[in-house]
Amino acid sequence: MATAAPRARRVHPRTAVLPAHGRRHNLSLVLQTLYSAGAMSRADLARRLDLTKVTVGDLVAELLQSGHAVELGPSDEVRPGKPATLVDVNRTGLQIIGVDLAEHQTLRAAVLDLDGRILARAERPMPDDPGTKAVHSIKKGTVLEVVLDLTREVIGLATAPLLGIGVGTPGIVGPGGVVDTAPNLGWVDVPLREVLAAETRLPVFVSNDADAAVHADHTLGGGGDDLMLIKVGRGVGCGLIVGGQRVRGAHFAAGEIGHVTVGTDGGARCRCGKDGCLETWLSAPNLERLLAEAGPAARRVSGSASPSLPSSRPSTWPRSSSPVRRTCSAASCSTRWTPL
Repeated sequence: MATAAPRARRVHPRTAVLPAHGRRHNLSLVLQTLYSAGAMSRADLARRLDLTKVTVGDLVAELLQSGHAVELGPSDEVRPGKPATLVDVNRTGLQIIGVDLAEHQTLRAAVLDLDGRILARAERPMPDDPGTKAVHSIKKGTVLEVVLDLTREVIGLATAPLLGIGVGTPGIVGPGGVVDTAPNLGWVDVPLREVLAAETRLPVFVSNDADAAVHADHTLGGGGDDLMLIKVGRGVGCGLIVGGQRVRGAHFAAGEIGHVTVGTDGGARCRCGKDGCLETWLSAPNLERLLAEAGPAARRVSGSASPSLPSSRPSTWPRSSSPVRRTCSAASCSTRWTPL
């Protein structure tokens, strides 16, 4: 039994479309409409997009020739005259590569179909010293070398033509897929998109991991048009959707909450060089450190209710003067915030 296509939404572009970009824009509209609404006839597509049937027929013909769309046969809808032929995005005949660099111990990559289903996956352990300075050259043992090796492996697992590669990475990602800074990876001005594209000969899109996550939740996960997603991994990041548009900020750092200072009393020194960054308290490695300091009871996992943490907090947790207050009980453990 075939799985129904996801009813995705699309984030509207901020910039105006120039007349010279008209055809490319219309091709994009056809693909996005088919992807979000599912298979439909050319006539229905023309009505939905408010374009002429001749224009839509020409656009669909180009997409069929390029392999981005397919015909599914006659429609079951009863109408006068000849049954209309349904067209749809080529959901099973095209694949994409996704690369996730956000986890603190593992780098992951996967082959996915156009509906986001994982078809194959691979992973590599994070290098012991990800903060190497040799990131502009592909040297053995660096994060960049491991990412390239991982990407090559999953490309070999693909069973259909690949549309491209999408990368979610910690840090601030500027125009052109350049990672301006990613302290947790030791990266500064790393042209990640350029390096991957040169190595794989495929289109590459690089995004901040939290931005990628909130975009996915908005388009495929049922998230609203005003949405905040907080992602905790090797670092702490936040993705924002406001009014149906992804917010990146003037310097592409909107949502970069991980290096906001929340307290300087006992937290580990952050990789960015500051003391008291939010990541020094709430990132996955530091949460593991806090649990280790809390004792064996906090680390034990059982099939019943979660064990309670000791009533006396570790000396490295923020004091009451910190804006972070941690509340734990036998059933739950949450983090509450007071205004700065």
